Amino acid sequence: MCPTSSWCRRRRSEAGTTTPSSRPARRGLVVEITSTVTARRDRGTKAAGYAEAGVPLYLLVDGSAPDGPAVTLYGHPNDGAYRVLEAGPFGAPVGLPAPFDLVLTVG
Repeated sequence: MCPTSSWCRRRRSEAGTTTPSSRPARRGLVVEITSTVTARRDRGTKAAGYAEAGVPLYLLVDGSAPDGPAVTLYGHPNDGAYRVLEAGPFGAPVGLPAPFDLVLTVG
């Protein structure tokens, strides 16, 4: 099973159709934008899956956060969990470390 389209690489079957691969592709950053339907999964299951796969950075744009819309950058995956690197409300700058070296403002 493929938890999200950004998680999986696509591969060609012998018939020429594209099917998802369950092996995670090496990514430097995954960005999830929550909805009321996906928020719980984006905050929990997906974050744990990306951390377990060794994705270095996970940016969660959470319009449904309990304390109001927020942006959280997670990093340093270890044993299926991330450490919060930066967090703030929509409109607050979030700095992405190397190799990106840029500041995002979401809101």
